Amino acid sequence: MTGTPTPDDMRGFPVRLYMVSSGRLALVRQIAAGLFSVANDLSGHLYVLSLGMGAISVIHENAPGEIDVVPAPAGNAITPIFQFYYQTWGAVAGPGVAPSAVFADWTNRWTVTRIFGDVTRGQPRIVRGSWDLYRYLQYQGPGGGPYPFTDTQPGGTVEDEKIMAPYTLGPGVGYLGPTPPFLPPQAGVVAGYPDRPRGASVVADTARFFAIWAPLPTAVLRLPRTVYVLNKAIRRWSVIRVPFQYPPWPRLFGPWLATTVQEPNPGGRESLGLDDERAKEVDVDTPTGVVRELPRVRGRYPQDDVYMPGKLLLQNLADGRKITIDTGQQDSEVLDVRKDGMVLYRVNDEIFSTQIEGGKLSAPTLVVKGEDVPEIHWVFWSSASPNAAPGQQAK
Repeated sequence: MTGTPTPDDMRGFPVRLYMVSSGRLALVRQIAAGLFSVANDLSGHLYVLSLGMGAISVIHENAPGEIDVVPAPAGNAITPIFQFYYQTWGAVAGPGVAPSAVFADWTNRWTVTRIFGDVTRGQPRIVRGSWDLYRYLQYQGPGGGPYPFTDTQPGGTVEDEKIMAPYTLGPGVGYLGPTPPFLPPQAGVVAGYPDRPRGASVVADTARFFAIWAPLPTAVLRLPRTVYVLNKAIRRWSVIRVPFQYPPWPRLFGPWLATTVQEPNPGGRESLGLDDERAKEVDVDTPTGVVRELPRVRGRYPQDDVYMPGKLLLQNLADGRKITIDTGQQDSEVLDVRKDGMVLYRVNDEIFSTQIEGGKLSAPTLVVKGEDVPEIHWVFWSSASPNAAPGQQAK
């Protein structure tokens, strides 16, 4: 699935869903246009929230071509302010909790709304929810690429040894998860604002792991970051070092934490692969006007503060294995790590597959190369044939 917003001018590009056929991208459907965010309930559904458009598009992994758009209920304002600052939109699933998308309306005393991906006969599609649902948050991290606003990390206020959403000047109301008892007392303090509450961001929250980070107020450009990981199976916290400062944030696939490596850049080095990235937007003239097709990539990554050496790091949270992929391109990211050890990763306009073999990877195989590939940040697997004509656009 592709689609990238342009945060500097608040416009957006189409959100598109593709399948790979004979080494080429085949368009299945165009979902929406505009700023958007994606939530994955890790149970067979992706939810695409089009900000300002008042609707959520549901992608079913067993029927990816199905046009399934759920309008926001009356009275719920889906606004950029809600998404970017309060970070309370997400997906939930768990024991006894059916997969669904949840979001809070900050204009109406934090009313929680729940939208189901699949419904049974007679069941409402949209219902009022409870902040208790956030105990079942499903979150593996945002997509990659140079655009930080395609997805924001869930976050909240640190209260005692727990994280309560949303992050506001008052007490939180939704439980996101615990913090380690050894979290430094200054972690999560906003530099220059000692009276504000401490905050923490959720790196990932799956059935097996819960990972957070809460930077120290003096930790500007202190790399790598400290990430606290709870192994839920054995109820044990650990500390790992993750080399990221700015987006793209780390993502979790099973036990593998995937990071696009960033390093301090005091000498002002130019990150690798800059000249290979798309230098300008690609627009297409149509009878109804200009359609924005592809965004500019070059210059969107941070250039002055960090150096991106074109490396991807896989860290296994269960057994400590570390695997580095040298891509030679800053615009690269891990797209998926399957249970059978297959790894899919993107290098600019190419996607490769490889296999984890112990502590190393097999020789990579090119899966697809194309002009649209730099905008692919999410991958899921489906044996279903699309039931909508290629290119069909959701209304």
